[in-house]
Amino acid sequence: MMCKRNRILVSLLIIVAVAAAFLAIRHKTPWEGVITSAFDKPNPERVANAYGEPPWTFRLHYWEVQCDDGVTRLVEVPYTLWQRGTEGDRLRQDRFGRWPELVTEGQGKPAPPR
Repeated sequence: MMCKRNRILVSLLIIVAVAAAFLAIRHKTPWEGVITSAFDKPNPERVANAYGEPPWTFRLHYWEVQCDDGVTRLVEVPYTLWQRGTEGDRLRQDRFGRWPELVTEGQGKPAPPR
């Protein structure tokens, strides 16, 4: 049988775990919008191209997105996705998706790679 102190500790840990899970799920709300600008900047964690790696690995890539709900979001995306999107393209972020998807007009499906 657990002593009272252990039961309280276990109860607190469960409450914290449930609260953290709720906040993690709540944090990712689905949205849709249009790319208003695309830019990149140097990655301060990677400063030299000493080993012949591609130059885009030393930069962070961003889209500025004007969402349908009126919010402007700054979205960091990987280079391969960033180079496919241009200003005016529609995006959709699913609740559990890691990256937003490019959406073709009228189809509601992700755009094919260029």
